[in-house]
Order: sequence, then C-alpha cells, then structure tokens
Amino acid sequence: MGKNIQGIETVFDLAVKGIGAIDHGEETLDSYLESLDFETQPRRAVASILFACYRHRAAIDELIGNHAKKIRPRIRRLLQVALTQGIFLDRLHPAAVVNAAVAMVKKRGRREAGFLNAVLRRCL
Repeated sequence: MGKNIQGIETVFDLAVKGIGAIDHGEETLDSYLESLDFETQPRRAVASILFACYRHRAAIDELIGNHAKKIRPRIRRLLQVALTQGIFLDRLHPAAVVNAAVAMVKKRGRREAGFLNAVLRRCL
C-alpha cells in the first residue's frame, strides 16, 4: 500500500473519530481540532473534511439512506467522511477515496468492505 493511501487513511480515521466524539457530545468541533497532535497539513485536511461534512450533513445522510437503512455507526461515519471528500472537496480522485476507505475497513477484518465499496462507487 502506498504512502499516499496511508496518509489518506490517517486523515479519514481522524475525521471518523472526530465525528464520533462530536456527535456523542464528548467534544466540540473546535476542541477536537485543537486536540490533534499533528503537523498543520493533516490538521487542515481533517478540519476541511469535518467542516464540509457538517455543512452538507443532510445531503450526505440522504445519499447514505438511499443505499442502506441499517449501518454500523463507524461504517456510517466513514461513509460520511468519504462521501464528503469525494463530492464536496476536490483534492482527491474518487478512486483514491474509495480505495482508502475500503482499505480502512479491511484492516479491521470487516465484511462491510464490499458494501462500502459498492456504495462509494455508485455515489462517486
């Protein structure tokens, strides 16, 4: 796996964790971003994803809802992050977004990788 995909996975993982913490009331968006102990580039990438994700949350959730009703919370958050990156931010090619998201799920040995791949490819 290339260095670039690993970097994308790191940013996606931080964004997924951030959505979980913010949605559960454990953090605010600002406090989560301030807590990131990274150089400015990954922090900026996470911030861009999170701001866009919350700005376009209704549209993203509707898109997800069109493809599945019952999804594990972490998989839903990963879909939110990947769809935000692929639709509203233009820094990455859609194939790179799909590959990074699927690789993240496969690392955890999840069978949802095929589902995630199918939804992302249809939407992006």
